[in-house]
Amino acid sequence: MHVTKAILLLTGLYGLASFQKPAIEYEFNISAHRVGKVPQNISVHFINHSNAALNFSNLVLNFYVDDEGFWGTWEKARFLKKDLRLAPKQAFNISIPFDSLTIVSFKEERAFPNSELQHKIQRCKKIKIKASISDWRRLENPLESSSLIWSNSIEF
Repeated sequence: MHVTKAILLLTGLYGLASFQKPAIEYEFNISAHRVGKVPQNISVHFINHSNAALNFSNLVLNFYVDDEGFWGTWEKARFLKKDLRLAPKQAFNISIPFDSLTIVSFKEERAFPNSELQHKIQRCKKIKIKASISDWRRLENPLESSSLIWSNSIEF
């Protein structure tokens, strides 16, 4: 009887442990310093919590202004030619000046003047900003269709 109870208890503990969330490998967050509605700088914070080095590429800021969308990139922090490589337990922080972004419209897929986006933001009801970056390890999983990971979103 005691052996049966012990086996059931151990099986239950194993079952509970198997439903625990896996350890978080990294944190990917953004924040914005703004004057009025227009962001002056967008800060990107990345922390590698894993015990392995991680590589990321193609950092893109996504702006949703009312019913329109725009991509914003900064060549100094895009990581196309050379990946962002984070050693175990390493953090990466960068502040991206809004004025230095190259803006592209989602709809027209053409360059969009930064000053026009600033005017749209000043007049809009709602703005939402998210960042994306590619983690190519995601495609090792056949159930994943995208390499993109997303930051938190900020709204104002």
